[in-house]
Amino acid sequence: MDVDGVGRDIGDQKPLKQLTLQQNYAGVFQDLKTARAQEEAMKMRLQMLEDISNKKHADFRRSPTAENKQADEKAAIDVLRADKDFREARRVLEWSQIAADGVKADLARQFGS
Repeated sequence: MDVDGVGRDIGDQKPLKQLTLQQNYAGVFQDLKTARAQEEAMKMRLQMLEDISNKKHADFRRSPTAENKQADEKAAIDVLRADKDFREARRVLEWSQIAADGVKADLARQFGS
């Protein structure tokens, strides 16, 4: 019985594994937990690099050598990169929170809470 148009019987196909609603919801909350941890790690990294940059900048102001200038510039670039990573982690966290809020709303509708 050629039902799908390519010479195979529909009955020969293996069914796709369906995730249960509970598994989907658990995944959303795990993503949220992971996003929170990543955002916190990026925040700490940014703070550390800002502290290093401030020290390098102070070293350069105190002794404006070419070596200190180069270290100051590198530290400033590291801070910019860390800030970008932090902003990305914050964006992921925000989207994960939106997904979790949607799941909570679905659960409330299903169970009448």
